[in-house]
Amino acid sequence: MFAQTKSKKYVPAKGASLDQISNGVLKDVLPNEINQFNAIRELFTEARLKPGYIEIRSVDGLRSPERYAATAFWTGLLYDVDNRKLALSLLGSLSHDEREELTQRAMKTALNAKSGKLSLKQIAGTLVAASQQGLKARGLGEEHFLEPLFENIEANISPAERVLHKYATEWRGELGPLIEYSGV
Repeated sequence: MFAQTKSKKYVPAKGASLDQISNGVLKDVLPNEINQFNAIRELFTEARLKPGYIEIRSVDGLRSPERYAATAFWTGLLYDVDNRKLALSLLGSLSHDEREELTQRAMKTALNAKSGKLSLKQIAGTLVAASQQGLKARGLGEEHFLEPLFENIEANISPAERVLHKYATEWRGELGPLIEYSGV
């Protein structure tokens, strides 16, 4: 999106790749460490390493209770050594293609997605319960934030499916209740 010139001024990168920059497509811009770092920071994957933390982007469109639940989930999972090992034992043997396939299936069938013998609903239940134990061990009372996740797993429904169902039934296709529900 942006590149830094030799004089340290930021300019629009105009979609130029680092390879194109190294071939002089942007005047006064070199493919130096700063521009390499900026290029990596501009990748918008679901999880990104940032200085001092991991940014999880999949929660961007959720309501506050679901965002808090996602934050609590990752805290309970990632801050606990045994929970990290559990997650790795459940998902670590998947190849890149298998992970991508499971992601694509989850987009279409939510918790009903499967990859081989792996059931996403079963994995979710196991990891949310583990996260809950990790949060309890921290002793800060954060585990209550996981409630929306437990509700979704129990109902076998994703937040998007919940909204679509409400929109089609109780909201009768009206946008007002959708906007109110979304907290926009």
